[in-house]
Amino acid sequence: MFTIIVIILCKKIVIQTNTIKGENGMKKMKHKILSIILSVALVAMLLPAEAIIAFADFAGGSGTQAEPYQIATVDQLFWFAEQVNNEGNSFEGKTVELTADITIPTGREWVPIGAQTYDGVCFEGTFDGQNHIISGLTISSTYYIYAGFFSRLKGTMKNTCFVNEVVESNATSGTWTYAGGICAVCDGTIQNCITFGTFLATGT
Repeated sequence: MFTIIVIILCKKIVIQTNTIKGENGMKKMKHKILSIILSVALVAMLLPAEAIIAFADFAGGSGTQAEPYQIATVDQLFWFAEQVNNEGNSFEGKTVELTADITIPTGREWVPIGAQTYDGVCFEGTFDGQNHIISGLTISSTYYIYAGFFSRLKGTMKNTCFVNEVVESNATSGTWTYAGGICAVCDGTIQNCITFGTFLATGT
C-alpha cells in the first residue's frame, strides 16, 4: 500500500511540473512537493511496525543449496523468524544463510523461531551461518516455554556463533520450561556452532 501511494504522488509531481511555468509557478510547485513529502512521511509513521519490517524480505537467493536465501541485516533476520512464526513456513528442503555479522540492538527482544507447542510449526530447513556472528540476542519474556534462537529445531543449524546472548525461559504456565543458546529442544542437527551467554530455564 505504501509503495502504491508513493508512486501515485510521484506521478502527480511529474504531471504538475509539466503544466506549471514561470517563477510563481515554480514557487507553488516547491510548496506542493514539500507538502507531498510531508504526506508520505506521515503515511510511513502511521503504518504499523510489522508492515515496515515486512519490506525487509531476504537479501537474495531462491532457497536452494546452490542459491540459499540470504540474510544480511537484523531486519531480515527478524523477517525470517516471522515467516516461520506468523506465516507457518517451515522452510523444509530450503537453505538459509548469513552473509554478514548481525548485531541485535539493545531493547529489541528476539522472538524464538518456531511454535511454542511441541507439535507446532518449527524450522525444518538448513540454516548456515557461514561462520558469522549473531550478537545481542535477548529473550526475557515470561511467555516462552521454549526459548532460544530456535524454539524447537527439526532442521540443521551450522557454522554460527552467538555472543552476548541472554536467554530466559520462565513461563508462568505451570509447566516445564526449556532454554538454550541455539535452540530449546533439538530434534534435528547442530554442527560447528558455539554460544557465549547466559541461559536460564525456570519452571513453576
